[in-house]
Amino acid sequence: MHDLVSGGKPLNGQVRPQCCHWLLSRNVAAGWDARRRGLEDARQTLPFPASPTAVGAARIPRPGSGRLLARHDVSGGAPGTRPNGAGARSCIAHAGASALAPAHTMAAYRRALELGADFVEPDLQLTRDGVLVCLHDLSLERTTNVEKVYPERATEVVSAGSSARTWLVNDFTLEEIQRLDAGTWFDPAFAGARVPTLQELIDLVAGKAGIYPETKDPEFYLGRGIDVDRKLHDLLVTNGLDTRQGQRATPVLIQSFHESSLRTLRQLGGDQYDLVQLVWIDQWNDFLSDGGLEHVSEYAQAVSPFLTFALGDPTLLGRAHERGLAVHAWQALEAFPPPGFDDEAAYIRHLLDDIGLDGLFVHDPELCP
Repeated sequence: MHDLVSGGKPLNGQVRPQCCHWLLSRNVAAGWDARRRGLEDARQTLPFPASPTAVGAARIPRPGSGRLLARHDVSGGAPGTRPNGAGARSCIAHAGASALAPAHTMAAYRRALELGADFVEPDLQLTRDGVLVCLHDLSLERTTNVEKVYPERATEVVSAGSSARTWLVNDFTLEEIQRLDAGTWFDPAFAGARVPTLQELIDLVAGKAGIYPETKDPEFYLGRGIDVDRKLHDLLVTNGLDTRQGQRATPVLIQSFHESSLRTLRQLGGDQYDLVQLVWIDQWNDFLSDGGLEHVSEYAQAVSPFLTFALGDPTLLGRAHERGLAVHAWQALEAFPPPGFDDEAAYIRHLLDDIGLDGLFVHDPELCP
């Protein structure tokens, strides 16, 4: 855990290392290095298969419900399934079409829809005036020009004995944040792109694809007296997406690295939400061992580990499916596809059709089968 200091006083709440400490400030370069080392260690421990047959090409039996496993359908079937319940796997646009446009901008989300993504994934942060916005980081400086626009509004961050300045999303109102340029960091062609609200994303995606939000940093927000999980639930209620009926045309899957967040949403929404337990590289025993999978099945419908983990244990899909859990996998843009696979689209087909993953987070949905 890392200390956050503002105005000489610690900010209440702790931040899980896996979700945000390495993104609090682009000035904290050691955080980036640690993340890369962690992913490299994972690859060395659980290497990608050298060929399509290394893990086995036989399709693994699927969980009985089938609801999470298929592309969504707007013709009246259950959310997440085709009318026949058969189940093509789900292609999840990670931060939108984030290989083609700035992550978590309307341009990336629109492009994901144009390319046929089954789900669009927004990460969620909260503004000072209580509005959910689509942004990965707790802070604004990595993907906006906040340092230029608000140079005196930084918070001092203490991490691993060193300090840096950062601009926390929760210290700014929505109006202030939407003055920022959230596109130039990716490419000058996207200059002027704004940080969108979750409501804007819902308005864009509704009836066209599913929504797959990730609750970020709940301990940080609880430390400031804010229940970000309730904020998400309340917005879904406002949009009629808190019921199975309301999700018929717009499926909703909610993911988090934080079990507490998913359990809160289970309490708030009853059985109306499908929940996905994200798994970081230090959480194998917690969530992917036999006991871990049994534990997750008490409150969620799927696990979503880093892709290396999903491939490194050839028993994982079968063990998860036996417990009624789907398996989705996420991966880093810079590590995909792995060495030995030059054709990214073919590799994605291999993961979905041969390995049998139930869903895959991708950065370019056009490459999905």
